[in-house]
Amino acid sequence: MKLQELLSSLPLNLDLGVLILRITVGLTMSFYGYQKLSHYSEMVTSDFWQNKVNLFGFTGAAPLSLTIFAEFC
Repeated sequence: MKLQELLSSLPLNLDLGVLILRITVGLTMSFYGYQKLSHYSEMVTSDFWQNKVNLFGFTGAAPLSLTIFAEFC
C-alpha cells in the first residue's frame, strides 16, 4: 500500500519536476553570467553595450553589471 501511494503521488512528481527545471535553468543562467563576468572588460567597451543598450538612460557598465548580477547571483 505504501509503495502504491508513493508512486501515484502527483504532488511529489510535480515538485520533483519543478525542482529539476529550476536547477537546470539556474545552472544555465549562472554559466552565462560567469562568461559575462570573466569577459567584463571586453564587453563593457564593446559597441553593443555602449550604443545599443539603454537602461533608464545608462549605457555601458551599468546595464552590463545589472545583467551579470541578475544572471550570476
